[in-house]
Amino acid sequence: MLYIRSRTILRTCQQLRHISTSRQVVRAAAASAFQDDGQTLDAVEITAKAKHDAVLQFRDLQHEVYQEILHPEQVRGVLSNDLPALNRILKGHRQGELTVITGPTGCGKTTVMSQLSLDFCQSGVPTLWGSFEILNRRLIKKMLYQLAGKDLSEYPEEMEQWGQTFQQLPMYFLKFFSSTAIQDVIEACDFAVKEYGVQHVILDNLQFMLSQQGRSSLDRWELQDRAVHELRQFATNRNVHVSLVVHPRKDTGEQMDINSIFGSAKISQESDNVIIIQKEGLGGIHYLDIKKNRYDGTTGVVPYVFMRDSLKIRSCTEEELQNVKSRPQRSSSWTSSPARSNQASQSTTEVFNRIP
Repeated sequence: MLYIRSRTILRTCQQLRHISTSRQVVRAAAASAFQDDGQTLDAVEITAKAKHDAVLQFRDLQHEVYQEILHPEQVRGVLSNDLPALNRILKGHRQGELTVITGPTGCGKTTVMSQLSLDFCQSGVPTLWGSFEILNRRLIKKMLYQLAGKDLSEYPEEMEQWGQTFQQLPMYFLKFFSSTAIQDVIEACDFAVKEYGVQHVILDNLQFMLSQQGRSSLDRWELQDRAVHELRQFATNRNVHVSLVVHPRKDTGEQMDINSIFGSAKISQESDNVIIIQKEGLGGIHYLDIKKNRYDGTTGVVPYVFMRDSLKIRSCTEEELQNVKSRPQRSSSWTSSPARSNQASQSTTEVFNRIP
């Protein structure tokens, strides 16, 4: 019995010695934390020493926050010279964002994006075009017309001059066409960012880029979601603005909304801006309908007129809008009944109210 008690006492003494030693180690570690080359550190400095790369404090973002408060014009982005009304809604073209553009077939998605990309490029934004639906030579022909502001087929003597002007722009083109793996696209875009300083990437369009990929409709949905996720990550990580043209679900001949974008909700969720080119709702006048703007939440519409000779668009004048406002709703099969005619009238009023 005495032997057992002795063993118990001995084990207890060993445990107490271990606890004492552990406490000394803890005290030494704490003391070293308060010492840095012999100087005492304060609580903030100690916290800074033990931070994780993915966890930030105010001090890490303080300068950027103050810059946005004191110099908001520097973070709003590059302004459009062709469409000032667009600036009043989106506040400029910013890096690190993903913009989704959609609209019914034949509404001019490529034409509008061609003009806007040329507009920003002329303001010093190096641009990379990925045209998966239209051959590069035809896209460049359209852009030459827009740059010159005229139908160059009627002025052949000016083609060389405008060609040299175009050559001076920081505009680049992907050689891909139709079905292309998203990783190949990302790799080429990444190269252009590193080698040419590209800040704006336009991909026209998502469906053509992913065509003939995936064995089933489910595979295609997953491919599209993965592609959008990859582009979102690329825009953020490389601080590049990505403009992605996407087909709508179905052209019903009526006004479209965010749910009209082909694919899952991931496209609109991942995007910073959603622009829909509308053909209905404003008496036959087309308009850019900004449905999402993550920068400051401002939305609205930009009615425009297409100029056939230059292949460009311009904002409608006040007189043109007043003419639309004053004339009666055009009769069609959709507005044949009184109820639908009244609905169309209300829709037009709502669109007018959203003009900045």
